[in-house]
Amino acid sequence: MNNSFHNSVRPLIYLSMLLFVFSGFQNSFSLDPYTVRTVYFIPTDSVDKSDWLDLDDIMKSSQNVYRSEMNRHGFPNKTFRLELDNQGDVIVHKVFGRHNKAFYYHDTFGLVVSEIQQRFNDKKNIYSIVIAGVPAIQGGWFGGMGSARPWNSDEYHGFALSAETSRENTEQIILHELGHTFGLWHIVLYNPKEFILGSGEKLSLHEARWLSKLCYFNNQWNFGTAPSIVKFHNTEQLDNGKIRFSIDIRDNSGIHQAYVGLNTNIVGWDFFNGSNNNDTAVFDVDLGHVLGSNNIGVQLMDNDGNWMYYAQGYALPRQEPTDLDLYRKNFDEKFGDKNYDLKPVSIDDGEQLGNPDLSKQAFDEKFDNKNPEDLDNNNDEVKHVCEGCEVSIEEIPEDDDTNLKNPRSVNTRNKLTVKWASLKSLNR
Repeated sequence: MNNSFHNSVRPLIYLSMLLFVFSGFQNSFSLDPYTVRTVYFIPTDSVDKSDWLDLDDIMKSSQNVYRSEMNRHGFPNKTFRLELDNQGDVIVHKVFGRHNKAFYYHDTFGLVVSEIQQRFNDKKNIYSIVIAGVPAIQGGWFGGMGSARPWNSDEYHGFALSAETSRENTEQIILHELGHTFGLWHIVLYNPKEFILGSGEKLSLHEARWLSKLCYFNNQWNFGTAPSIVKFHNTEQLDNGKIRFSIDIRDNSGIHQAYVGLNTNIVGWDFFNGSNNNDTAVFDVDLGHVLGSNNIGVQLMDNDGNWMYYAQGYALPRQEPTDLDLYRKNFDEKFGDKNYDLKPVSIDDGEQLGNPDLSKQAFDEKFDNKNPEDLDNNNDEVKHVCEGCEVSIEEIPEDDDTNLKNPRSVNTRNKLTVKWASLKSLNR
């Protein structure tokens, strides 16, 4: 693969999605299971450029990238199988779409996959699909999309869609989207530019370890029931600020690996030696990754490569409020409808002055229920109320709130600014 292209490809190329698709098929064919098949999908108004694209070379190059990375992590001679003809060339299935490019523009994935499903009766293979003449998919948002279907049976299949851009870009998209069909997530915990599930050509150890048991990377497999969740424990807040997820899991073949992810991003993994049928997966996740969400994806694999995805709801642990939280809450309740602008301040030697509780109490006693507009002549009085605080009043033109940090009203003539020296971290 041409490494120089990484700096030139547009960002949308890497904004792919990890989907879990549950669907049926029609028609039938005969093929060794757990093979990657190559499809060139041609809308009615697209030109066939498959010879120029050279999908044989692209697919074999992608296969070699995975092989090289598996070798690097201590899993020699493991990579995915390709559907080849008797001469060893990649078989490219040309599927002529029923509609023009505009028809597939918005729901590219769903519409194209639907036609592929009608062409092939297949629950045991992955389809790598390039859409001719389409530079971006899903309304122009993505360069590719990947899907995986984990199931409690031998139905492990998926779809990797790629737009047709330059040859180099198309190869990178295929490399990335195939990763999703194998059950891998986007990289966010380290530099995504280096990794396949970002925009590079590397596998991390946890990815290689996952693939080492996958049926697409092995010639023998033993299918059974995928691991199940026995208990999802309440989340814990750790002293280092991280959130701990603990999950009791069970599998008759022994547990190999567990993932947790949010949206399409991997945020934690846990390894097992495969000797235990019952175990607990533990993930310590940065708080920033889980804020604003109440569902986390849990992905489990056993020692035979059987795997399953679960969507699990959760609640963050209740956190005891800090002194700053209580002070902010009390002040908001007292002055939330007034135009006070709180800013931190410190004296020259950097020490913080004032006591927030005493300062607030004195401020309440002196100015409770007063409007900042009534304080024009009280600057000196205000300054002596809060030790270490600076107070100023400035005129604000009518209907002009551009100078208010947190305006609650645009018809404010005067703004009272109280700089609380003791609240250096307060930022309103």
